[in-house]
Amino acid sequence: TTEIYTLSLHDALPIFVMTTLTTILGMVPMAVGTGQGAETWRPMGTAVIGGLTFSTILTLLFVPALYCLFAYVGVKRNRRKMREIVVVDNKVVKS
Repeated sequence: TTEIYTLSLHDALPIFVMTTLTTILGMVPMAVGTGQGAETWRPMGTAVIGGLTFSTILTLLFVPALYCLFAYVGVKRNRRKMREIVVVDNKVVKS
């Protein structure tokens, strides 16, 4: 299961990165602006840049780690169930 996720990440990674970078770079003028009303727009630009950066890191690092953790727990649970099943005289008997 982790191989499938790794292969799909190679396809999706450029899409995530390009979308996030274009939005962050689009917000930079708002975050560093000095014209009229800059005191109103600057906090919003900074918040958007910080939020996008954090959510991208969360999406690319934390979500795959959780996916691998839950997949590992599921595999362990299935193996434990399979060990408990015993076949006696062509009949499945739980031990």
